[in-house]
Amino acid sequence: MTRVWVNDLFLALIFALVAALGISPAAAAETRAPCIVSGVLVDASGETPKVNAAANAEQNWNCKPLTNEPAGGDWTLRFDVAEGETAPTVLYTRLGHFDQLDLAVQDANGRWTYETKTMADMESAIGSPHIYTDLPSSTAPPRRVLAAFTGNGHGPTLTRAELLDEAPGLSDSDVAALLALAALIGVLLIPIALDGAFLLVLRQSFLAWHIGLSVVFAVMIATRANLFGLLMPMSAEVLRVSLIMSMGLGVAVALMFTRSFIEPGKISAKLHRIIPYAAVWTVAVSIIHAASFEVLRPLGGNFHSFSMAVPIIVLVMALVDAWRRGSRSVKFQLFGWAPMFLATFIQIVTHVFPLGVQQDALPIFYIGILSEGIGTALGVADRFLQIRRERDRALRDARELTHLSEHDPLTGLLNRRAVETRFDDLREQGFDTFALLDLDRFKQVNDKYGHQIGDAALTACADAIRGGESRDSIAVRLGGEEFVILLRGKNTRQRAEAFREAVPVRIMHEVEGLDMPVTASMGLIELPRHDTTMMTFHDMYARADMLLYEAKAAGRNRMNYERLTLFAGSPNRRTRKSAA
Repeated sequence: MTRVWVNDLFLALIFALVAALGISPAAAAETRAPCIVSGVLVDASGETPKVNAAANAEQNWNCKPLTNEPAGGDWTLRFDVAEGETAPTVLYTRLGHFDQLDLAVQDANGRWTYETKTMADMESAIGSPHIYTDLPSSTAPPRRVLAAFTGNGHGPTLTRAELLDEAPGLSDSDVAALLALAALIGVLLIPIALDGAFLLVLRQSFLAWHIGLSVVFAVMIATRANLFGLLMPMSAEVLRVSLIMSMGLGVAVALMFTRSFIEPGKISAKLHRIIPYAAVWTVAVSIIHAASFEVLRPLGGNFHSFSMAVPIIVLVMALVDAWRRGSRSVKFQLFGWAPMFLATFIQIVTHVFPLGVQQDALPIFYIGILSEGIGTALGVADRFLQIRRERDRALRDARELTHLSEHDPLTGLLNRRAVETRFDDLREQGFDTFALLDLDRFKQVNDKYGHQIGDAALTACADAIRGGESRDSIAVRLGGEEFVILLRGKNTRQRAEAFREAVPVRIMHEVEGLDMPVTASMGLIELPRHDTTMMTFHDMYARADMLLYEAKAAGRNRMNYERLTLFAGSPNRRTRKSAA
């Protein structure tokens, strides 16, 4: 399943390339670079619209390519239309907030026509984050167009403005690119089902954050390409706020995903504490920027660019720190995030520094979205396998520890702790015969032949009473040379006696260097079947130990047993015998 998922993501890379290079709604129209001047030189809102006299002074205008973004505030753009050019009908520009747009068109006869626009009058373009509006109509071919922006808060709205001969539409290649973007969104949403399934099993927070990351990035692509506009009309202001918030949420969720995704201990404790604050900062800054407070407009896009640099720096520091600490998961993130970092770096640098006109880096952005999807998807799958391996190792270790804690290390038999903790269950399963076995004069074996021979004799004894594959007997080593055999079924006393008699034979054949017989004595208790008394292990052991003592006193190498029955709610002796 993971392989198919990854193949789909690589297929979507092709879609991303098509979308990144193919969407250009204004490509068919001729672009005209504007001149710019600070201030509003057009007043189209009154009863007597007019153009400021300064508009005719050529020295007031900057017609050279800008090396830096204009600051926020009031600006006027001028477009000169040469004679013979196709008459422009539309002003097309980058999405951004402004309070008012005053348009003035001067025709070949020198007459001016005016119109005032607000954000609500702007149309949202399909395929890219741009807006447009119709120019005031003139009776003669236009020769000059003035566009005065009041309260502009986004530099690219000025630097990316142009006149088009007709409203931007979608060519066949644009439609194909949009379909590719829609396919890319669908592929990015595929991991949600897998993450949800893994989340139910693993209960790991990084899976929930990855679901959020997939959703936010899908919304971000749909917003940047204004795919929502294909389904329903969306105002320019709503589109602008959606674009800002989707980017802010994307960075915030990416921070929290990284914090939970990187293996424990692979990010410094300080960065681990800082990341949530950086995520909250990102959302707060995005809300402030989307609100477009007037006091911040003179800063233009610099406020948002500088503010967003903070969480991105924190994210980069976390990734670098994880890399230095040997994180395996971070390698997948670095692979996925590299193009996204590049696109973000280009946008921030061209917003802040005088290196030329601001760049959207949309091709790199779309490729970055996909590479992030591939990288994190592979990383999540790898992390899932890591966690599963760790879980299996922990379960194996737990089983081994349980085995060690419940088994005698010399003989491999269950120990006293194991049988005591489950004695009631064993009784319910029908183990109603309790045989306590002890090797006779075993101290002499250790004293004369050494503990190595003594251990070999204990191991041989354990093998004699182990019971092979039988499920009706359980052998336990209590300690030293003392053993317990629990039996159920028919002829339990005879079977216990067979075990006892097999002990000296097994020791004689398996223990080399031992030239004295090692016999065993046994005290055995048979409880009635379906006994409802709650005799504990200690009760049974005490009775069996008394019988064993009597067998030893009677000459050893024998079994002493008694069969109990119920009378007046308590067990009473019914038969007591000794078998030599």
